[in-house]
Amino acid sequence: MEVQNITYEKVITREKIKNLNKSFLGKGNMRSWIFSRILVSDTAYVYLLRSENEEQHWEVVKRKVFTKYKHSKKGIVAVRFEKYPETKDFGVYGWCMDNYKSAEAKFNKLSGL
Repeated sequence: MEVQNITYEKVITREKIKNLNKSFLGKGNMRSWIFSRILVSDTAYVYLLRSENEEQHWEVVKRKVFTKYKHSKKGIVAVRFEKYPETKDFGVYGWCMDNYKSAEAKFNKLSGL
């Protein structure tokens, strides 16, 4: 079986980074939660999460840019985007906090403040 070496030297377009939304509804096991961004820096976000039952907690997210390559009529396009951490990513680039002060401290650490 022959393996083709694909190089991305011919990437002709790099799209602007698609940042995380300011607010959104959760999916899957978080579907009853509303996510609202309350702090932002060049390196991190803090989201306040509220459930239908009035529960709340904070999630700190380290900004991480992913790249996906797509083929188009113009050539290869590099699509760059931020992605909210999945469950498996918590402790790596996402952290759950039960109070604002803890979330703010982690945010400040990630932001170099």
